[in-house]
Amino acid sequence: MGCGPGYMSLELARSGINVSGIDISSDCIDVAKHFSDNDPYKKGRGSLNYICGDFLSDKTLSNKKYDVILTLGALHHFKDQLSVANQFNNLLD
Repeated sequence: MGCGPGYMSLELARSGINVSGIDISSDCIDVAKHFSDNDPYKKGRGSLNYICGDFLSDKTLSNKKYDVILTLGALHHFKDQLSVANQFNNLLD
C-alpha cells in the first residue's frame, strides 16, 4: 500500500513473491511499471501488478484477499487511520 515508484515491490517480486502494488500517484505507478518492464532479473520472479488508485476505495482490491499488506512511509498521508485499519482487515486473508 503506497508503493510509490515500486522499489520494494520489485525486490519482493524478485524474491519469488506475488506482489500487487497500489499508489494514488500515476507518476509513481508509471515509474514502477517502467522498472518492472525493464527488469533484467525477470526470470523466476513472482508476479508483479501495479494499480493506480486509492487504497481505501479502489474496487480492484476488494475482489481479492492478501496474505500481507506492507506499507512504508504512507500511513501519515491518510486522515482517518481507523479506515485504513478496517481496510487492512477487509483485505487480509
